[in-house]
Amino acid sequence: FKTKELKVKDRPLFVTECGGYQLFDEAHFYGRKKYGYGTCKDKGELTERIVNMYEKMILPGIREGVCGCIYTQLSDVEDEINGLYTYDRVVCKVDGDKIFEINKK
Repeated sequence: FKTKELKVKDRPLFVTECGGYQLFDEAHFYGRKKYGYGTCKDKGELTERIVNMYEKMILPGIREGVCGCIYTQLSDVEDEINGLYTYDRVVCKVDGDKIFEINKK
């Protein structure tokens, strides 16, 4: 029995963690530390950074076999403020319509 050596294009390719930009919301913060990548000043800037990341990294990767990606993370956790929602999931920290549109692409 011989196994065929697989090339990247012979199997699914996922970006299993990307983004993680931080936007701090004092009223919905429950941790001690504020961890994330790059600080955004508001919802618009956070949305733009995510859209820009998709346009420059994720979407061009589709031609190379990328078939899925996971943004880190859905909501903030105790010491990380890099979610799309606050820890208590009360506030959506991005423009949902713009994120929906980039994900459709």
